[in-house]
Amino acid sequence: MPSATETTTGKNPSIGRPTSILPEDHRLNPASTGLGSSEAKAYAWEKGQIEKIRKRYEKMQSEIIAWENEKKLTEKHEMERKKEELEQRKSTNLKHYYNKIARIDHIARGAKAQLEEKRKHEEFIVKEKARKIRSTGKTPFNCFCF
Repeated sequence: MPSATETTTGKNPSIGRPTSILPEDHRLNPASTGLGSSEAKAYAWEKGQIEKIRKRYEKMQSEIIAWENEKKLTEKHEMERKKEELEQRKSTNLKHYYNKIARIDHIARGAKAQLEEKRKHEEFIVKEKARKIRSTGKTPFNCFCF
């Protein structure tokens, strides 16, 4: 076992850090090391202060976690609200789209029907003129007078 003046490297005793005669954890139980009551008081005070600090920081840690969870929950609710609002807007826009498409289809059907009716009317006029030509042998005269 090395003496108190020997170094941890085992070389020159004047160089390096001397090893302690006491075990590393001598502060854990001062009564077992045979130290005085002032050391025991210091140990008890230190232990109490460290415990206070630990409790204070644990409380702060729990407050931070609570704040974090509250903010995350608030943001999650906000995101869900916006998502629902977006779905409603999407649904409304889709209804408007289908209404516009239906209106366009209705107008287009009406225009196609009018076009078909006009075509049939013009064909009827041509057939009537052709019938007159066949019956009279002359081309019909159109008056361009107003």
